[in-house]
Amino acid sequence: MYERFKNLTENQLLALLKSLNVSSRILETFEKQNIAGRHLARIASSGDLSKFGFSLGDAFDLEDALANCTTSSLQTVDKDQQPKLVPDCESDKCNKNGSLFSATNTEVSSNATDSESVECDLRGSPLSAKHSKASENQPEVSETLTKHTEASENQTGTDDSETAGSSHDIFIGFASADEVSRMTPYHKEVNTARINKYFELKSKGLSVKKPFMDFDSPPKTAKRKSHHSKENMDPASSDDSPLKKRKKCDDDKRDGRKASKLKKDSSQTNEVKVSGKEQGSESSRKRDKKSKPQSKQPILDCHQAFIDSDNLDKFQKAFIRHHLESPVNFVYNVNDILKDREDLEDDVEILLRDGILFKKALSAVLQALVEHLYTLVRSPNLVSPDMREGMAVSIVASFPKFAQKPVKEGDKPWTWLYNRDNNTGKIANIVQNKQRNQTAKRLRGGGSDKRKRGPKEVINIELEKSIPDSELSKEASFLRYLVDNDSNKPEIEAKMRSTYDERRELINSGKYNTNALLVAFPCLKSYKGQMIDLEFKILHSGKEHKFLMNWRGLAKKIVAIAEGNSKLQSCLKFKDDALNAMLILAKYLPKPKRVYQWENKMNPDADFDDIVQLEPLGTNIQNAIETKRENAKYPIQPYLLAVGTKDEIKSWSLVLGDSQSIGLPANTEPTQALDLLLKSFYVLNVHFPLGWKHAYRFIFSHIFEIPPENTRLSVFTEEWLLINNH
Repeated sequence: MYERFKNLTENQLLALLKSLNVSSRILETFEKQNIAGRHLARIASSGDLSKFGFSLGDAFDLEDALANCTTSSLQTVDKDQQPKLVPDCESDKCNKNGSLFSATNTEVSSNATDSESVECDLRGSPLSAKHSKASENQPEVSETLTKHTEASENQTGTDDSETAGSSHDIFIGFASADEVSRMTPYHKEVNTARINKYFELKSKGLSVKKPFMDFDSPPKTAKRKSHHSKENMDPASSDDSPLKKRKKCDDDKRDGRKASKLKKDSSQTNEVKVSGKEQGSESSRKRDKKSKPQSKQPILDCHQAFIDSDNLDKFQKAFIRHHLESPVNFVYNVNDILKDREDLEDDVEILLRDGILFKKALSAVLQALVEHLYTLVRSPNLVSPDMREGMAVSIVASFPKFAQKPVKEGDKPWTWLYNRDNNTGKIANIVQNKQRNQTAKRLRGGGSDKRKRGPKEVINIELEKSIPDSELSKEASFLRYLVDNDSNKPEIEAKMRSTYDERRELINSGKYNTNALLVAFPCLKSYKGQMIDLEFKILHSGKEHKFLMNWRGLAKKIVAIAEGNSKLQSCLKFKDDALNAMLILAKYLPKPKRVYQWENKMNPDADFDDIVQLEPLGTNIQNAIETKRENAKYPIQPYLLAVGTKDEIKSWSLVLGDSQSIGLPANTEPTQALDLLLKSFYVLNVHFPLGWKHAYRFIFSHIFEIPPENTRLSVFTEEWLLINNH
């Protein structure tokens, strides 16, 4: 429809619209933007006039008016008026929506060069332009420029890039006729590609500059100076250009030097042998870790035992499988390493028969496996954490009974053999001992000189004996006056829960002794130990019944070990195995050492009276408590007072602090009494007795499943495995 208007100038088109009686808003838009017929054809090709400065209603009115325009109306237009021809690249500006605006403040200047650029922002306003007025002697528009305009108009309805590319006079508006005549075929190809790209970007509404026209420089110079992308069809960006070839040659030389260096490093590093197959050095494995994706390597036959083991859950198996299948991890054939050790023939036979070793036999086997790691490297300092962890995983995979259950966060089935996070475990200890004895200089960090350290600061551990009333809330103070009878029990339990956070803050502050806490919170002694149990339940929800469920079965295994050991048979004092197992466990585990300041005044020996004091029938409980406190040489921690005989105990009392005690219900079992005793240490935040701290830590870690706060502390996994596999 708009083809017949394409030759009309701005003034002619405006006159035609006035004759068609269109609205003043449409006339104002045409007059403001100086839209000519050729512009109208381009605008119409977009299919939506409302995008180009017209309202939706005006767009419909304009389309109707032009559609009803007759041939006679076109003939009445003044044909004598000279058309105003302005190159598209200078007069047409693109806004974000693609609308075209005429640069009303720019006229063709005889002094302006064709390479001047006009930049547009997203709204279409000029950012930079040289404004000049035409002189009176302005020459007529060149014939080449006129042909470019006509060629552009004849391509109505096509893409701008196609229009510019298909026209014979593609350089109109970009280069003069003299400049075009000086262009070689090479320059014409380069400049045509740049002009096509310019029109393509401009048609998308992007802000672009007029491309630089290269018309007289030699091809070699043009290639060197070109900064256009490959999409601009610049020959300098092709893969066959001299610059590309030179860069490729330099890259090949650099890669060759790197490969030569890697080959030299690889030849100097001893190789690790796994099941008769040579594995790369540790440096090559680290390089392999960076390459992705990594293919899984098959699990060796010697490591298949863990797959069908009932000793491992699915998560433990997943940890082991992930390590073994990774091609960058070290793995070892433990059986092949040990079969060559004649001095370990008996230990290896037991290992193959039972699937597990302990104590001296385990230490000897681990020592042999660590020595094998040292034979694989040229320096003792090169036994890396990767190699140590690989040996630990190989042991657990070959003999699943060595796998531990997770106790602390981040524990893996082989953590007790080697923990890479903090360099602890059986294998780490052996490596450290070998490093102390080695003649080669050890690799150490900076650290600090211990000789320059001053004396240790002495911390005052004297605890306050009372809690001020100002530290307690009204609700906590009210609890002290509630009588612990059956009618008040629901209210006491409710208020114990509501004041839990306040109570824990005061208890964990470490400022007050046990007696002060029990005076401030007497409800902890109420209902024959039930409030102690409730407090522990809130503190460690879901773990309050662990000891009651598991201690009986574990105690029988511990007693069975003592029956076969003459040194432990003296611990069998009671008829009940639950009590005997406590004393046996304390003697069976390594003897504790004084580490903390508060342990200087504690008994280092595991005396059974420290946890259970047995008194004959008819004993006054309060007098017995006072007598023990007066005769004590060391601080007294919570303990049980039992009345009766070794064969039968009639009553139990839990003694807390200075003469503070809780009478337990009649017919209380020894296991129940021990359960309440252990919980009281966490409820009151009290230190374990020195002689019993290993036994208590063992029970809390493996039975209550509450790991110690210090993750470097041992939880005696080897002893746990020995007892479970007995």
